[in-house]
Amino acid sequence: MFGDEKAMVLCFVVWSLVHWVLHLQTFGSLLDTRRHVEDVTRTRFREGLDRPCLGANPLRQDVPQRAIALTADQSGFLRGIAPEITQNRSQDHDVQV
Repeated sequence: MFGDEKAMVLCFVVWSLVHWVLHLQTFGSLLDTRRHVEDVTRTRFREGLDRPCLGANPLRQDVPQRAIALTADQSGFLRGIAPEITQNRSQDHDVQV
Protein backbone atom coordinates (compact mmCIF):
# COMPACT_ATOMS: atom_id res chain seq x y z
CA MET A 1 0.00 0.00 0.00
CA PHE A 2 2.70 2.50 0.94
CA GLY A 3 4.86 1.40 -1.99
CA ASP A 4 2.34 2.62 -4.57
CA GLU A 5 1.91 5.97 -2.83
CA LYS A 6 5.67 6.45 -2.59
CA ALA A 7 6.05 5.62 -6.27
CA MET A 8 3.33 8.13 -7.19
CA VAL A 9 4.96 10.85 -5.07
CA LEU A 10 8.35 10.05 -6.58
CA CYS A 11 6.90 10.23 -10.12
CA PHE A 12 5.29 13.56 -9.32
CA VAL A 13 8.55 14.96 -7.90
CA VAL A 14 10.51 13.79 -10.95
CA TRP A 15 7.88 15.21 -13.31
CA SER A 16 7.93 18.54 -11.42
CA LEU A 17 11.73 18.74 -11.58
CA VAL A 18 11.81 17.97 -15.31
CA HIS A 19 9.07 20.54 -15.94
CA TRP A 20 10.97 23.16 -13.89
CA VAL A 21 14.26 22.49 -15.70
CA LEU A 22 12.54 22.86 -19.09
CA HIS A 23 11.02 26.13 -17.91
CA LEU A 24 14.42 27.41 -16.77
CA GLN A 25 15.95 26.55 -20.15
CA THR A 26 13.66 29.01 -21.97
CA PHE A 27 13.27 31.59 -19.20
CA GLY A 28 15.77 34.38 -19.79
CA SER A 29 17.26 32.73 -22.82
CA LEU A 30 18.57 34.87 -25.63
CA LEU A 31 15.81 33.74 -27.98
CA ASP A 32 13.10 34.44 -25.42
CA THR A 33 14.55 37.86 -24.66
CA ARG A 34 14.87 38.67 -28.37
CA ARG A 35 11.23 37.73 -28.99
CA HIS A 36 10.11 39.90 -26.10
CA VAL A 37 12.17 42.88 -27.33
CA GLU A 38 10.77 42.43 -30.85
CA ASP A 39 7.19 42.34 -29.56
CA VAL A 40 7.63 45.47 -27.46
CA THR A 41 9.42 47.30 -30.30
CA ARG A 42 6.72 46.33 -32.80
CA THR A 43 3.98 47.53 -30.43
CA ARG A 44 5.72 50.87 -29.74
CA PHE A 45 6.41 51.41 -33.44
CA ARG A 46 2.73 50.86 -34.29
CA GLU A 47 1.72 53.25 -31.51
CA GLY A 48 4.11 55.84 -32.97
CA LEU A 49 2.58 55.45 -36.41
CA ASP A 50 -0.92 55.79 -34.98
CA ARG A 51 -0.01 58.92 -32.97
CA PRO A 52 2.66 60.94 -34.80
CA CYS A 53 4.09 63.79 -32.73
CA LEU A 54 2.63 62.02 -29.67
CA GLY A 55 -0.79 63.34 -30.63
CA ALA A 56 0.39 66.95 -30.87
CA ASN A 57 -0.28 69.27 -33.79
CA PRO A 58 2.88 69.56 -35.88
CA LEU A 59 3.82 72.97 -37.24
CA ARG A 60 3.38 72.67 -41.01
CA GLN A 61 4.09 76.29 -41.98
CA ASP A 62 6.50 79.06 -40.98
CA VAL A 63 6.61 80.16 -37.36
CA PRO A 64 3.95 82.87 -36.84
CA GLN A 65 5.20 86.44 -36.30
CA ARG A 66 3.32 86.70 -33.01
CA ALA A 67 5.01 83.57 -31.61
CA ILE A 68 7.00 84.04 -28.41
CA ALA A 69 10.30 82.24 -27.89
CA LEU A 70 10.77 80.60 -24.51
CA THR A 71 14.35 80.87 -23.29
CA ALA A 72 16.18 79.79 -20.16
CA ASP A 73 18.81 81.52 -18.03
CA GLN A 74 20.84 78.33 -17.74
CA SER A 75 21.26 75.10 -19.66
CA GLY A 76 19.47 71.92 -18.72
CA PHE A 77 17.10 69.34 -20.08
CA LEU A 78 13.44 68.43 -19.89
CA ARG A 79 12.64 65.45 -17.73
CA GLY A 80 9.11 65.17 -19.03
CA ILE A 81 6.19 66.95 -20.60
CA ALA A 82 2.58 66.46 -19.50
CA PRO A 83 0.60 66.95 -22.73
CA GLU A 84 -2.80 67.02 -21.02
CA ILE A 85 -1.77 69.71 -18.54
CA THR A 86 -0.06 71.73 -21.28
CA GLN A 87 -3.19 71.55 -23.43
CA ASN A 88 -5.47 72.57 -20.55
CA ARG A 89 -3.25 75.51 -19.57
CA SER A 90 -2.96 76.71 -23.16
CA GLN A 91 -6.75 76.65 -23.53
CA ASP A 92 -7.14 78.51 -20.22
CA HIS A 93 -4.96 81.34 -21.60
CA ASP A 94 -6.26 81.14 -25.19
CA VAL A 95 -2.88 80.25 -26.68
CA GLN A 96 -1.80 77.49 -29.03
CA VAL A 97 1.17 75.34 -28.10
